[in-house]
Amino acid sequence: MDTVLLDKILTEDIDQLVSSGNWRSGKEESVQGMLRSSTSNPGERKLTVEKIRFLSKDVALVDAKYEIINEEIVVRKMWSAFLVQKLEKEWKIAAIRNMLPSQ
Repeated sequence: MDTVLLDKILTEDIDQLVSSGNWRSGKEESVQGMLRSSTSNPGERKLTVEKIRFLSKDVALVDAKYEIINEEIVVRKMWSAFLVQKLEKEWKIAAIRNMLPSQ
């Protein structure tokens, strides 16, 4: 829900594939989608980085466990992959892929 942080860490042309199968393109659409998702799926978000693979000195693929823990202590366990890019000495997220594993 921190739009100031999101504005700082996302590239302008970010794209995002969410666990529902929907695509979001661009920073504005991605941020608005994230805000809607946080409202419709309330709870604390927790990302735990599992692996970072550098594709070049300025591009990396980051794999993370993504959990949503709500007030009833229900945990939604997913995976996220982030393509990050170093732009002007700062790392920014250029793409996000979320996956909800099937049972």
